[in-house]
Amino acid sequence: MTVYAKVDSLGCIVLGSSALAERATWVAEVAGGSAQSVRDVREPSSALAERARTGSGLLFGVEGMVLIPGGKVRMRLTHQRRECGCYPDPGTPPEAWNKFLTGENFHLDLSHDFEVEVKPFFIDEAEVTNAEFKQFLDATGYRPKQAENFLKHWPGGEMPVELAEHPVVYVDLEDARTYAAWAGKRLPAEAEWHLAASGPDGLPWPWGNDFEAARVNTGAGTMPARSLPEGRSPFGCYHLCGNVWEWTEPRYDDGHTRFVMLRGGSFYKAEGSGWYTPGGPQPNTSHTKFLLMWPGLDRCGTIGFRCVRDT
Repeated sequence: MTVYAKVDSLGCIVLGSSALAERATWVAEVAGGSAQSVRDVREPSSALAERARTGSGLLFGVEGMVLIPGGKVRMRLTHQRRECGCYPDPGTPPEAWNKFLTGENFHLDLSHDFEVEVKPFFIDEAEVTNAEFKQFLDATGYRPKQAENFLKHWPGGEMPVELAEHPVVYVDLEDARTYAAWAGKRLPAEAEWHLAASGPDGLPWPWGNDFEAARVNTGAGTMPARSLPEGRSPFGCYHLCGNVWEWTEPRYDDGHTRFVMLRGGSFYKAEGSGWYTPGGPQPNTSHTKFLLMWPGLDRCGTIGFRCVRDT
């Protein structure tokens, strides 16, 4: 496996290596299709998981959340193939997985087009903030086993007051999952996130058909999670485009790499190499494959999250 690029200021790297279809081992079905993925076997601590299961962790209830009606979600996505490819569309027969998994013609686009049935759910209207994450830490004493770069933007482990209402970053997938379990919620499936951002009409941008810079964060850092109301999605969610990338479920394992799909883009845009992650605000018609390496590298200054709750 070869390191192609590193963005030191964000604590992120981009890795690549050709993925061979015959090495793909898929162990959990996605949306009922024959193409399969694996959900991470790591779970929050038993106490937090039990609190989430019983509902005793619902400190926030559905306050600050919006209801998303269920239905079929059309997932039409296009992104650069890169050297590691992406997951096969649900329903793709194994003999055709090679179309998605390999990095041949890595500079060309790879397209997805499939439908997912989604049940009604609640989603946070805004990204989880530093203040909310601090409340979680104060209540639980949570500390990851591997703490490299954990809340790197908090000097000395203290939350900067001026960032209280900004999205929390420098948290990996497990940090985000554990917070969600504590709050009696979970991270959104990619299709749920997609529906919340594009609405029933499948808009390419949360607010409409065309990009409008005034509706998104294109500055030099994060903005408050409930800023720019003019950029809200059809269901009223803030910053589903720009500000920070957001974690989605599930975690995939193709037998060669472990990865998740990031959605929404961020304020930051790296320049100078085609191997950098696509920067700036991203449309609803795109997603980014994020290779999971280890927590210290998975925690980035441009990745946050929001939660969902079943109805």
